[in-house]
Amino acid sequence: MKINKNVLWCNFLTDELIKLGLKNVCISPGSRSTPITYAVAKRKELKKFVIIDERSSAYFALGIAKRTKEPTVIICTSGTAAAEFYPAIIEAYKSHVPLLILTADRPKGYFKLGANQTINQDNLYKNHIHSFYDMGLPEVSLGRFESLKKFITEAYFNCKTFQAPVHINLPFAKPLEPKTFTDDVDESFLKQIIKLKIPSPEISLKTDSKLLIELKKNLEKVKSGLIICGPANFDENDKKYILQLSEDFNFPIIAEASSNLRINHKNIISEYDAILRLKEIYSNITPEVILHFGGTLTSNVLENFISASSNYYLINQYDAWHNPKNNAKGLIKLNAYEFCYDVLKSIKNNFDDNYLKCLRKLNDKAISIKNNILDEEDFLTESEAIKNIINVTPDNSNLIISNSMPIRDAEYFVTSLKKNIKVYNNRGTSGIDGVISTASGLAADGKRTFLIIGDLSFFYDINSLINIRNYKLPITIFIINNNMGGIFNSLPIREQKDVLSKYFLTPLNLNFSPIVKAFDIPYHQISEKIYFSEIISDIIKKNKQIVIDVKVDNDISHKLRLKYWKKVKTSLLSEL
Repeated sequence: MKINKNVLWCNFLTDELIKLGLKNVCISPGSRSTPITYAVAKRKELKKFVIIDERSSAYFALGIAKRTKEPTVIICTSGTAAAEFYPAIIEAYKSHVPLLILTADRPKGYFKLGANQTINQDNLYKNHIHSFYDMGLPEVSLGRFESLKKFITEAYFNCKTFQAPVHINLPFAKPLEPKTFTDDVDESFLKQIIKLKIPSPEISLKTDSKLLIELKKNLEKVKSGLIICGPANFDENDKKYILQLSEDFNFPIIAEASSNLRINHKNIISEYDAILRLKEIYSNITPEVILHFGGTLTSNVLENFISASSNYYLINQYDAWHNPKNNAKGLIKLNAYEFCYDVLKSIKNNFDDNYLKCLRKLNDKAISIKNNILDEEDFLTESEAIKNIINVTPDNSNLIISNSMPIRDAEYFVTSLKKNIKVYNNRGTSGIDGVISTASGLAADGKRTFLIIGDLSFFYDINSLINIRNYKLPITIFIINNNMGGIFNSLPIREQKDVLSKYFLTPLNLNFSPIVKAFDIPYHQISEKIYFSEIISDIIKKNKQIVIDVKVDNDISHKLRLKYWKKVKTSLLSEL
């Protein structure tokens, strides 16, 4: 039988991935990747997304993998195409998302010969992946196919188990196409490779038992404790047990807006960023122990508050040190459910509720001040826009909040989610790139998805609107458009007026309407506070796919934040 060994190699590889559970593949077209693209294209078991731009494709896959928590494959040709994947791979690595990267390559040595469209792809992403596999050129031998099966199984296992990106490099020599032949094989050889068996990988996910025992001893003695939930994709079991721990131990929960735990629950403290700006109150509200679930915190104010704690513990299954101040006693490598279940059954301590009552009282006061300030403001601000957008987001939707000011305003001004909304973000490296693509991946299963994004971040990924059009994705995009990099108005560089406007604020002065409409996506602009919620609610009921351009004034928005924080400080000082 005449065969093309590249095609046989990739057919075998694809079949193995399907057996392991692969369901979603993002493909960026290219010549050197022809064998693997052809193999994937022929499999009806796989859902395929063809995305021209490799950077957008990788972020699209990131969105799918965030939603499913299952390995999602990205495929590209050789050369700089592979480099375009890197930003999303870094985000996946830092935020624990299982991307399986398949890069086609020229044969080994071509790079040194100056071959066209060739770069050194050997462990290209080495600083931001779990593991790397170079499969070498395909060969028609039973031993090489056995190695391929072993490495594919191991790569998929690592990707899923550790929720981390894994890179597989696939060199191919021409010819690449299915009807160009390279070898003759006996039918018995094909039957042999189908029957190949290898042992399943084994792994031991053990935590530091000494640290866990130490923490339990501490919990037996203390009277006050605090739970912190940073950015995370907690499942329902995790959330259930974190709330149970809070209720049984009387530990308040500081829940970031991106944690999926800022819900309508009596123990959730939403206004911590405003409260903790008053350092004079620290001595009254510092807990005896702090338990931190999830990723690195968005709030610098909160980071400063916990930096002095001597009983601060990180808990996550990824063995990830989410503590920039580096003051944690250690990391307990368990997921939230496992940790809470263990502690709840082990600890016998009648925690009093004085600390919880104290923080609740401060939180209620800050909420009241915030609501009054928002009601008094005549202009539509960034903060109020985001608060109202989240309020009208329908139940059972995805919500992704972009970086820079949108995620911070959600932190400052969203009190609680009273609906079943799944909140996502790219807080691994907190970049503004690829956010529309990530939202598109979240919506790839047809679930209604809402994106809140700044104008610069929208501009940065504007070409990915074509994926929304091509795959008819149900995405509503809200651009919080202050026509500048508004976050710099909140940073010390604001005082350097001579360089601020020219080198930091970068106003686009763009009319997004014709750009959005060029992709056949409806566009609507709104700039007035009056009836804002009613108008956007009506728009999103009529359109599952639309870009809503919310025009806001950055200076007014910045002054409102300062006003809120000042009033909370004044109020708390009077109580002290």
